[in-house]
Amino acid sequence: MPLLILLCVLLLAAGLELARGYPTAGAGDARAYNSSMCQGSFACGGLNIHYPFYLSNESMVVDGVSQSYCGYPGMAVRCDDSRANATATLRLAGGTNYTVLGIDYDNHTITLADADVSNGVCPMVRHNVNIPREAWLNFTPTGNSTISFFLDCSFTTYVTVAPLPPPELVPINCTGGFGRGRSFLATQLGAPDGNWARACKEVYVAPVQTGEWLTSPESRGRLGSGGYREVLRRGFRLSWDPSAGPCFKCELSGGRCSYDQPGGFLGCLCSDGRVRSMDCGPKKTSKNAIIAVGKYQNPSSTPTNSSIFPSLSQIQASMCMF
Repeated sequence: MPLLILLCVLLLAAGLELARGYPTAGAGDARAYNSSMCQGSFACGGLNIHYPFYLSNESMVVDGVSQSYCGYPGMAVRCDDSRANATATLRLAGGTNYTVLGIDYDNHTITLADADVSNGVCPMVRHNVNIPREAWLNFTPTGNSTISFFLDCSFTTYVTVAPLPPPELVPINCTGGFGRGRSFLATQLGAPDGNWARACKEVYVAPVQTGEWLTSPESRGRLGSGGYREVLRRGFRLSWDPSAGPCFKCELSGGRCSYDQPGGFLGCLCSDGRVRSMDCGPKKTSKNAIIAVGKYQNPSSTPTNSSIFPSLSQIQASMCMF
């Protein structure tokens, strides 16, 4: 057998033995899981929704823990396709559903709008926006502002009872549903200081996207007559950080993360149908290269006093690809 071929065969055999001797990282603690829980993407309401979001009804058992899911905590999306136009919603703290307007996977942001503002000219806003403690979502540091609602206010000229409403407030001229008293709103830039808000029975703060619809005089003049509805319908933005927590190492290895309902990390879901503690191990390459050093020389042309192995001056590098 030619020397180079012989060396390649020997090196290949040695490589296979070494491969059997080194298990994949985390293989000792690998458990099986139903790989269908990490489905690709699904369409809902014209949106392409995929990991790290997941369908709210797609929980399964992972490592003996029921109601586990493939995705980030607090990022379960419900797709309501019972109507003509399917709608994707995400639930935040307090059980309030928000319509998903868009997801930017490159910049890790999601745009939500209060589902209650889709109907009516003057929608009611009777809750603040609270993010669950376990959720991986946070308000974006830029691009958001607020509108504050002061409902059912009773002002009087007697300072001992309550101060007069500040001129910065925008009166809400809608009728019905706001109580017997007067109601007002204020943008973040126009919110006045003072303790006058104690004259109002209800005060709520709604996040909104920044833009000229809040700052221009023309838009501001329309806010109180129902223009705030369009501002609320534009929604607000939340973001997530994929580099936070134990999930980052898992995703670098090609895996996806599984959590339980309280938000505890369960393990790294790998493409081979196994769940491992931290990661799926190094990514495999399509080829293994073994370099053999030597030069084949026909024995018939080799001098009788020479070795069958090449001398140092005869060595050339060749590569055996498997």
